[in-house]
Amino acid sequence: MKRSKRKTLGQHFLRNPRLIQKITQVINPSPGDVIIEIGAGQGSLTLALANHGSQVVAIEKDPHLAEFLQSIIPSNVTLIQGDFLRLDLQKEIVSKISPTSVVKVVGNLPYSVASPIIIKVFNHKSIFPFWVFLIQEEMANRFLASPGSKKIAPLAILLQNHFEIHCVLRIRPQSFTPPPRVYSSLLTFVKRSSPLFPIEKEKDFLAFLKKCFACRRKTLANNLRGANFPLETIKEGLTYLKIPPQARAEELELKTFYNLYTFFLSPTKSLNQKNKKRMEQ
Repeated sequence: MKRSKRKTLGQHFLRNPRLIQKITQVINPSPGDVIIEIGAGQGSLTLALANHGSQVVAIEKDPHLAEFLQSIIPSNVTLIQGDFLRLDLQKEIVSKISPTSVVKVVGNLPYSVASPIIIKVFNHKSIFPFWVFLIQEEMANRFLASPGSKKIAPLAILLQNHFEIHCVLRIRPQSFTPPPRVYSSLLTFVKRSSPLFPIEKEKDFLAFLKKCFACRRKTLANNLRGANFPLETIKEGLTYLKIPPQARAEELELKTFYNLYTFFLSPTKSLNQKNKKRMEQ
């Protein structure tokens, strides 16, 4: 195999066979499954999944690694050489999946692109209901954090509304080549049968959450003021939702974020009777 520039892309290869076996058990590949692997690397996990009879779609950005993978993969693996973030998922993958297939998305995600990758997968959550991602521990802890925790982040709130998220393995740097400087975590994301709260425009909700967390040292009220919401509207919303004036975004419950979003993005900038009734339930 030609020398790869994978290290410059921020990826670290799994080199521990027992760990690969454990990850495979978490994914639980079965004949009839369609498993989309983001960042197939040298193919260690790819081959393990294929050995269980699943149809594997292996996506690899590095052309040298893709060339190597093409020489070792079995017939039940489809290789796509390209950047996952640039792929037309509908054209390249979704349109080719049978409606009866169990679809799983897996990957060892580089820290620098983990968030945009997860957002792209999330945008296809109706088709991708189960994910297994290996990510740096720091980011994993933010996804796992409960509302009210200082570690909670906007993307975590969006994800938790639709998915149950669990950490199943904590992995040492020595399990990778080259070893990263931090521990990693293996997370599972299992889609809920229905979201905790109905949100029609996910992008708008995430954008609103980012405004709430714009500066963690500031109060929620100051962050909303910085996002150009009128001061009187902010006071009205905090009073109605019984949020202390000095509260920070990290202190709020998930339901409160939903209620805030409903309040501030309503056309009249005040709660109508329908929204009031929903919040009081």
